[in-house]
Amino acid sequence: MARGSARVGTQTQPLWPTPLAEAWSGLGLSLAAPGRFDEAFCAYARALAANPDSIHAYINWGNGLASQERFAAAIEKYELALKLQAGDALRSKCSRA
Repeated sequence: MARGSARVGTQTQPLWPTPLAEAWSGLGLSLAAPGRFDEAFCAYARALAANPDSIHAYINWGNGLASQERFAAAIEKYELALKLQAGDALRSKCSRA
């Protein structure tokens, strides 16, 4: 399996369909580490602009919000990630049928 990929069912799919989304989300993580959350959240928004299906951008954003104890907002981001993940699983099942 290639680096930066995940097995979904019998298919291997990239974790980061667009390198630009990966770059913005990585920048967000780097900004969140020292507590620069407003800038990190902007980076996650840019990641999602580049790839609206970036599960990791939603999760990273949710983690940043949770670390600020903004739990309701964090849950919203996690729920969006879960919806995307569920959609991926359904698409994978349907493509094998």
